[in-house]
Amino acid sequence: MESVSSRSSTRSRARRDLDEDPDDLFDLDIGTSGTAAAISTATAGVGLTRVRLSASSELKEFSGRDASEEKARLWLNRLKSAAWRDGMTGEEVCGQFSDLMSGPARQWYLQLPKKVKKSWTELMEQFRVQYGGKGVSMASRYYHATQRPDETPLDYLYRLNVAGLRANIPYANGTTEEKREHVEHFIRTLNSQEADLASPFTLMEVADSVVLEKKLRARQRGLVHQKKTLFGSNQFRAGRDRFEAMLSHESVEAASPSG
Repeated sequence: MESVSSRSSTRSRARRDLDEDPDDLFDLDIGTSGTAAAISTATAGVGLTRVRLSASSELKEFSGRDASEEKARLWLNRLKSAAWRDGMTGEEVCGQFSDLMSGPARQWYLQLPKKVKKSWTELMEQFRVQYGGKGVSMASRYYHATQRPDETPLDYLYRLNVAGLRANIPYANGTTEEKREHVEHFIRTLNSQEADLASPFTLMEVADSVVLEKKLRARQRGLVHQKKTLFGSNQFRAGRDRFEAMLSHESVEAASPSG
């Protein structure tokens, strides 16, 4: 019988797997771990089905719609961790993979060659290429970058700077023209809600990413202050309205004849 400490150790290792990079996890085609194999043996038959359903129930379908590379890699990581907990082989994961695909991702899966669908190594490789950014050049990532809906302009600048470093874009130590091109690329790829930053006046004021960062930081502080001021003003008006309503009510009562 498996001891309590052994089960606790197994759960701890499974939790750690969720935080690891997908590329660092095991390859199911090579074989399962001793612990996972022991779990499979100890829970054969009906018990095995129960454990696998429990692990699989933690997984959400992957549609590929509006999924970032980070989210795709995280999803793959969770799939591999669930398979590890169940002691599944690569062939078994391949059989389950199609049921986890939906929307555009399912259409992508259906057009794959049969030999790819039957090999976990090849299937995982194709998934990484399609959704995980594998094989995409650093330069391509830089030039195709755009601001995300949940990203502030300052956060987007930081992300674009990192992409520029990886693509060897000389935005920091290059010529005046190269520094300017980086700023223009940033402004050109902002979302439509940041129209005020894309004005010609802004382009004339900002010569490089250092100046741009300072302006964005000041702008962000200004927006935070504006929100706080607006919130305080709304609270003041609400309190004033309640006070005036109370005075009006008291005046009406004072003017009413006593019964």
